[in-house]
Amino acid sequence: MIRFRCSLHGALAALLLVTGCAAPGTSSPDAFGDDVVLQPAGDPASLPAPVHDGDHWRVTHSAVGQDEASAAGAALAGGRALLLAQREVHVSERMQTLTRFRRSGVDVLVDEAALEQSVVSATAGVLHGSRELSSARAVTLLPDGRVRVDVVLEVGDADLFPERRMQQLLASHPPRGRAQGLVQLARDYALEGQPGLAAMALDAAESDAAGDARALLDVADLLLELGHRGEALRVNDLVRSGVARGSEQTQLAARAAAQHERLVSGVAPLSQQLFALERATRGAERPELLSVAGAESGARPGGSRALGVTVPGGSGRLLMLRMEGGLLQAWPLGEGPLNRRKLALSVGAPRHEQGAIVLLWLLPEGSPVWAAAEGLPPDGVAPGADERERMLVAALERALREAAARPDVGAYVLHVSR
Repeated sequence: MIRFRCSLHGALAALLLVTGCAAPGTSSPDAFGDDVVLQPAGDPASLPAPVHDGDHWRVTHSAVGQDEASAAGAALAGGRALLLAQREVHVSERMQTLTRFRRSGVDVLVDEAALEQSVVSATAGVLHGSRELSSARAVTLLPDGRVRVDVVLEVGDADLFPERRMQQLLASHPPRGRAQGLVQLARDYALEGQPGLAAMALDAAESDAAGDARALLDVADLLLELGHRGEALRVNDLVRSGVARGSEQTQLAARAAAQHERLVSGVAPLSQQLFALERATRGAERPELLSVAGAESGARPGGSRALGVTVPGGSGRLLMLRMEGGLLQAWPLGEGPLNRRKLALSVGAPRHEQGAIVLLWLLPEGSPVWAAAEGLPPDGVAPGADERERMLVAALERALREAAARPDVGAYVLHVSR
């Protein structure tokens, strides 16, 4: 099993870049300027606490600024700070419940204090799934000419407490048969930048997959994607030493042998590179630059999607990357830069039973990413790619990772099911 060891340096460095929220009840001059004041001021304990409403949490917060935009930005930041404070209040008891649940079925070694700190630190300042209830916004012009804005912010319970998803999965399925769900959950946690929860979900998946060769191979696949080559090799060896004879067992033995070859190779496998591409895309999601409508509701027969792509506040060209069945393909979209435009995009139905992942990027005309994307083979890069092709994919991933740091670059991740 993976033994969780907490390393916070990377997470904290990322937080310093993305966290612009002031502590509840204070102003943040660096983020909003000296003319913005969060209201009401005073002891954070006096601020309105978030309210639990069904599957959501809501909080009301106010700020005063020179105009509506600056005051609203400060009010939303203050509301997020209050919600994140709510997470810190409850995360300790939730972690204890989760680790007790795991121990009831199997002896799992977990550093609870390190895991708790990892969850708090990796998600501090980051509130996935939060949104303002625009109909509840109130704008008041003050006698001195400044503007007061009252906002209501909402976030799902599972987004505020990401460990809730693992609790629900463990509680709703018997150990036999839930390993696959835990592997997918671990992958989601890793993509969200929560290594502690990802490691714990993988521990649980390996425990539940004991004796199930197919599930253990799934665990090893994800370990390899995450770069844990030694752990993946150990799990793969469990399969190779335990596979018996039979038609299905022969297929599993062949898959284990192919996986072993990838594990002992000196070059990063394509699956690990594709995971890195999806993680880089998630890190570049900026709805104010690139937004997509219809991703969930626009399903057509066969699993295709009709998307409305909008470039509300930026300019650039669109690049589409499609990952399906381990195959990576790249296409530039349109014939020139988009500027505050809308377009319709149809994403075809996946041919692979596990669906497809589409990555959309809005990039400047002269970005190095274009040259890296054009360097890929026209038919794409397949799982059995040679070292030269994998180096081309590595160059694309590196270019996208560097582009993601630019404020004029936006991206979007779409999962297309069959």
